[in-house]
Order: sequence, then C-alpha cells, then structure tokens
Amino acid sequence: MGTLLPLPVFGQATAAHPDITDRGAVLRVRVHASGDATDAYVRQVVDVARALLAGAGVATEWAVCVEVACPIDQVRAASIVVIVEAKGPWEGNRCGRAALAPVEASGTVRVSVPCVAGVAERLRQRLDTGSHPMLAMSGHHDLTGAVVAHEIGHVLGLHHGPTGVMREQLDRNDIISLRSDRLAFSAPDAATMRRSAERVIGAPQPALARLTPGRAATP
Repeated sequence: MGTLLPLPVFGQATAAHPDITDRGAVLRVRVHASGDATDAYVRQVVDVARALLAGAGVATEWAVCVEVACPIDQVRAASIVVIVEAKGPWEGNRCGRAALAPVEASGTVRVSVPCVAGVAERLRQRLDTGSHPMLAMSGHHDLTGAVVAHEIGHVLGLHHGPTGVMREQLDRNDIISLRSDRLAFSAPDAATMRRSAERVIGAPQPALARLTPGRAATP
C-alpha cells in the first residue's frame, strides 16, 4: 500500500492539455466520491492526475462517476478505481492509499480530501509564504491530484523515490515545481509504469513526448 504525505499546494483548475486517448490503447480509471465532493472538484483533481501521468507517457481514460452513475461498460473496463473521500475519519497524515489487486496494474486508490486540506493548512502556517507567490495560493485540488497520480504510480509498480512525483514527502521546491508545471515522474519510473500498463491493457502504450499541462488558471 503506497502513501504520500502531502504538503501545501494551492491552486485552481489546470487548463486543458492535449488529448492522448486517440494515439493507442489507454489505461482506464474510474473515479467515485464519498461525502460531498462535487463533480467539478473531482474533475479538477482528475485533470492534474491525468496530466502528470501523460507527462510520463502513460495514456489514461477517466470515467468520473460522481453526480451520475457511469455506464456499465465503463465500470467493467476500468483497471484502477479511485475513491475521493470528502468526509469521514482518516488516520494519520498520509492522505493517499493504494490497495493492489491480484491482477497487475490494477487496484483501488483512496484519497482523503479533509486530510489533504488539513495537512496543507498546518504546513502552510509553518512556511514563509511571502517568499514565493505559489506557496500562498488558496485551494488544494491540485495537491489532491498529485496524490492520486502518486498512488496510481504505486498501482503500476512504483516505490517511493528520491525525486519527483514518487517522493514520499514533497518539499517546498516540489510544491513550486507542481505549480509551475515542472513536477514529474522520473524517467525510470515512467518507463516502469508504461511497461506495467502495456501488460494490463494488452497493447503498447504510445511513446509520447512529455506533455506539459497548462498552467493553473486564476478564478
């Protein structure tokens, strides 16, 4: 079970990035929410996670089943299930968890929004936010998206690493990197994820150049 201790990333929705689902087979992800997480919030989270995975050359297709039920074909096709938990108790500061299924590159990811928000706020109070404007922005959906991408990395065979998305604990510079579209999976991690995705979907993942997600938009 993989985890990520989140640090404060504050921002708004990422801009649209190139659609990669028409370039080959894709890894299918289904997203549900508990509590009062809105469809709009979850889609913002998905945009961030999808962009981080795309930057590693992992093509994904997401079915968001929050305010309406997903069609049965989308339910059956999903290899990874993501649950965004908006309410309820959560033990400790580790706000993301991944449970691996017996089938490779399949599993369930859980992310606690209150945990992300709580840890982000506590750590924000410790930082000199005046030293960089990206550390003073409000909101945390982009951090939640990074947690989702991190946990999907675990499902695809990754362990914690010294740099990038798979760091167990993001530091101040990682926060700024995420907000400036520079946080990424390492090259070896990206290769591992692509190989794992190829085995579960039965077709090669497209060899994508790194896609840079759009900068976060201000409200």
